[in-house]
Amino acid sequence: MNDITDIKRALASSVQRVAEYLLPQGKREGHEWEVGSISGEPGKSLKVHLTGSKAGLWMDFQTGQKGDLIDLWQAVKNETLTQSLADIRKWLGMKEPELVNRPRQYSRPKTPGTPVRQDTPVDDYLTKQRKISPEAIDAYRVGFQDRNMVFPSYRNGELIFVKRIGIDRTPEGKKVVSVEANCEPCLFGWQAISDNARSVTICEGEIDALTLYGKGFPALSVPFGGGTGAKHAWVETEYPHLERFETIYLCFDQDETGQKAVVELVERLGRHRCRVVDLPAKDPNEWHLRGGTFSDFAAAFVAARSIDPPTLRNADDFLAEVLDLFYPPGGVEPGMPTAWNKIGNRLRFRPGELTVWTGNTGCGKSQALGQSIVQWVMRGGRCLLASLEMRSARSLERMVRQMTGMAYPPKPYIEAAMDRLSEGLWIYDLVGKAEVKELLQVCDYARRRYGVEIFVIDSLMRLGVSTEDYTGQEAAMLEMVSFAVSRNVHIHLVAHSRKNRMEGIPSPGAQIKGSSAIGDNAFNVIEVTRNFAKEKKLAGGATPESIQEEHDGGLVVQKQRNGTWTGQVRLWFDSASQQYLEGWAHKPTPMFEWSGHVQDF
Repeated sequence: MNDITDIKRALASSVQRVAEYLLPQGKREGHEWEVGSISGEPGKSLKVHLTGSKAGLWMDFQTGQKGDLIDLWQAVKNETLTQSLADIRKWLGMKEPELVNRPRQYSRPKTPGTPVRQDTPVDDYLTKQRKISPEAIDAYRVGFQDRNMVFPSYRNGELIFVKRIGIDRTPEGKKVVSVEANCEPCLFGWQAISDNARSVTICEGEIDALTLYGKGFPALSVPFGGGTGAKHAWVETEYPHLERFETIYLCFDQDETGQKAVVELVERLGRHRCRVVDLPAKDPNEWHLRGGTFSDFAAAFVAARSIDPPTLRNADDFLAEVLDLFYPPGGVEPGMPTAWNKIGNRLRFRPGELTVWTGNTGCGKSQALGQSIVQWVMRGGRCLLASLEMRSARSLERMVRQMTGMAYPPKPYIEAAMDRLSEGLWIYDLVGKAEVKELLQVCDYARRRYGVEIFVIDSLMRLGVSTEDYTGQEAAMLEMVSFAVSRNVHIHLVAHSRKNRMEGIPSPGAQIKGSSAIGDNAFNVIEVTRNFAKEKKLAGGATPESIQEEHDGGLVVQKQRNGTWTGQVRLWFDSASQQYLEGWAHKPTPMFEWSGHVQDF
């Protein structure tokens, strides 16, 4: 783009070379380049900073002159800002992109109108009704034609565009506006802007430009008002002329049309140099008529805001979050723990994350997740289960066994368990293939309406992406991760293992079937293992008592991006209750109290 900001940055990165070029008779003393004056004779009065955050700043302590390297270039060469910027670009070897396009042929207006005279209807309207100063009228060369205000747009002394606005409105209250046909779209007010100005204001109307000039802020007005699209055809022709401004204040109407224009112009003119001025009135002239003073306007410009990309934030914005990470509210890190006390808080499923659960077919991934879902609901969590490989009722049947600790609980106990689950569990009722976008739309609805914060998707292979389509798998992962982060929720995703390891020994790394992007993009990766070796011993005639201390399976935390612990825990499986127990001597226990239950667990 090579606007003034780029030029300043390039000069500052070569500050000594610039100083040597402009002031060759100077010499370096410590961190400064010293010379007698702008004229360049030897001496120590003028000093240019060569290092640190002040690199490029200079001051002549004899005369009081000071500025940056562009100011120095102007002063040494006695050039206008525009001349110096062109000179500097050439010296730095900066070139603008050369775009091939057939240049348009524009007409030039024939007359700028007669300069406004006192005691005319236009003068009365401007000075008495709009309270515009005669100095502003003269500076902008406002003309008149009968009862029409004539606003001429000059650039570099040439008349480019003329706009006429009647001081009388139609019976419907609309302005009567006309422009000469086929003229180049041009900002109104260049004639009032200093050739050396490095900041400028752009506003929505000519009257507002005159008002702002009277408040000490010479302004340009767009030719066709606010809005978007074709309203800003002027940007194409004016862009090169705006490159010299380091700061562009956008002082548009405070209505919807004006603010739409602001959003578009920030994008096109550059976020880095645009500042938005917010006023306590519809537009500058209205605020002026309501008594807005010089200091009021000055304060509004000092408070002008930038519109940063939503993803660009200052480190200070995160102070509260960082403090919470060091000292979590209530002493516990946000998120849900696992279903097993032996893991404790070493692993937590935090908002804004995605966890992949992997392992061999039949190793118990869905059962382990089901037990976790029950625990999360018991702790007040709100979950949505998309069990795409199993009927919803079958999934709930297993959860009820895990909740009650019984293979066949009494009907009232089942009803009580279902009642507790209904407090925090929703079901995506589909067995088969679900497109990622469609599924996430339902998740988004559940998040907004029911406050669901935990989503379980079982499994990746049912999301319409082939196991051989690595690009599609990566795209699906990125969509789900983006959803989790943007909605501040946690997604648990089941993904099958790449290898069918029968020995039950955890792999040295996450062996997820498919693209490496699955594990790479996950925040946490948990492998569920099953001790097939123990089962072989039982099949070979070993008694259950002789091998009861050998674990039936376990969890291996392969990755925890926002935590410090990885490792494994051993678990024992109770087939009647479908619970994973923490020790070989542990017994299944109910997860909630039920007054009608009298059996001994």
